[in-house]
Amino acid sequence: MAFLHLKFAKINLEKIENKKEFLKKLSDNLKRQGMRGSYAENRKGFYNVEVFNTFISFYYYKDLPSKVDILNRSNTDLEEVPFPDRELKRILVFEEGYIVYETFRLHKGSFKEIRDRINQAWSLDNKEQLDVEEIKEFDYHLLKEFYKRAERISHLKVIETGKIKPNPHYPARYIKELVEDYGKFGNSVEFKTRNKKGENLKKTEIVDKGFFPISLPLFVAGKEKGDIHFSIHLSGKITSYAPDDTEKKEQRMEELARRVISSFERNKAKK
Repeated sequence: MAFLHLKFAKINLEKIENKKEFLKKLSDNLKRQGMRGSYAENRKGFYNVEVFNTFISFYYYKDLPSKVDILNRSNTDLEEVPFPDRELKRILVFEEGYIVYETFRLHKGSFKEIRDRINQAWSLDNKEQLDVEEIKEFDYHLLKEFYKRAERISHLKVIETGKIKPNPHYPARYIKELVEDYGKFGNSVEFKTRNKKGENLKKTEIVDKGFFPISLPLFVAGKEKGDIHFSIHLSGKITSYAPDDTEKKEQRMEELARRVISSFERNKAKK
C-alpha cells in the first residue's frame, strides 16, 4: 500500500466562457511544454497528459539532484557522490477550475512550483497568466461527512467545543451540558483509539453523541468501507491509503477529488 497526500487549488475561470475548450487548450499546451532540461539533470515538465469528460489528468516530473556519502576504496574516508532522485506527482484539473494535486515530499517542492509550471505552459500562446489560488481550508461540514461515512473512527480532534449548532438535533441534555462545561475550560479536545480490533470512537457515546455533533472537527481519521483508511484536516489536506496498482491509485484519487469538489460546489450554491 502507498499513501496519497492530496491538496487543492482553484483557477479563476470568470473570464473563460467555454470550460471544456479551456481544458482542451490547457492539455495541448501542457503537451507542448513537455519536459524541459537536460537528460542528465534538472529535467522538469509534464507527461502522460489525458483529456477526460470533465477533467484532465497529467503527471509533473522533476529531477532532484542530490548526493550521498560512501566509503572510499581504501576504507579510510567518506566521499560525496551524485545520487539520482526524482519527484513524480499526479495533477488533475476539473472543468470547474479546481486543481487536485499530490503533495511533494518535505522541502522538495511547493504549490507555487506547480502553479508556475502550469502557467509556463499556458503562456505559450496566451498573454494573460491563469489566476490560481491554493485552497488552504476545508468547510467543517466536509469533515463531518467523512466522519459519518466511516465505518471506524480512530482519531478525532475538535475545536469550538460545545459551541456548534448540531444538524439536526442537540444531544441528550446531560451529554450536552457535559460537553459545554468542558468547552468553558478548554477550546479543543482530542480522542484516539489504541488501534486495537473493535475500538471505534463512533461507538463511544460521549464522542459520537456529544463532542462530535456540537463541536468543530479539526482532524478526522478512520477507515471506510473496503478497508480504505483516510485522514482529513480542516487545513485543506487529505491523506489516504491507496493500492500500489497505478490504475486503482488513480481511481482513488479521482474519487476523493470529486467528493471534495462536490462539497465546494454545494457550499458555493448556498452563498
